[in-house]
Amino acid sequence: PIAAHVAKAEEIKNLVAKTMEAFGRIDILVNNAATNPTMDQALTVDERAWDAIMNLNLKGLFFLSQAVARIMKEKGGGKIINVSSIAGISPDLLPIYSISKAGVIMATKVMAQQWAPYKIRVNAIAPGLTRTKFAEALWNNPDGDGGSHYLSGFRRLFLHNGPGDSNRRRKDDLGVRDQGKACGKGLEGFSPCLLSMKRMQGKFTGRAGWSSPQMGSG
Repeated sequence: PIAAHVAKAEEIKNLVAKTMEAFGRIDILVNNAATNPTMDQALTVDERAWDAIMNLNLKGLFFLSQAVARIMKEKGGGKIINVSSIAGISPDLLPIYSISKAGVIMATKVMAQQWAPYKIRVNAIAPGLTRTKFAEALWNNPDGDGGSHYLSGFRRLFLHNGPGDSNRRRKDDLGVRDQGKACGKGLEGFSPCLLSMKRMQGKFTGRAGWSSPQMGSG
């Protein structure tokens, strides 16, 4: 593994260079680095915490994607998967983190639209609360609802966006427990398709997927 702080331009450059030196190409990028050092609200958050969140969650994601996309363009295409969050859709618990993750969703749409001509497919996944050390404070909240019950569906979203023939599918809907969603626009005009959400036995059940026009042969 190559250690890097993706909020720092020089470390992004070094990370990409060492990866190319080792493998000669980059086919898939998963942007999963994130931080949330504060539970402050919009009236109380300070500039230091704001910058820490935005620099890693959004700025780092964008410029790492840019560096990798330049390589993918030269190599004939690739896939980028951005990990957003349900917090990017609902600001209930983590307001500043939510702003950063909403930015990830829009960044995904911009990247996907602009890089589609180079056969670079970009999608975002927005998981709900997941049992990790990162989310421990929220997981232990008696009002929260943990997300381990939908991890298998979350893995399916990653696999669908990874290697394989996903570019050729006319339409796919992937069921994900909790509020897992997929969004974005990718290769040859893939567009977002967020289907209905409803409460079932006290838990959210979501359907997530995207649709595409008929793909050509070749």
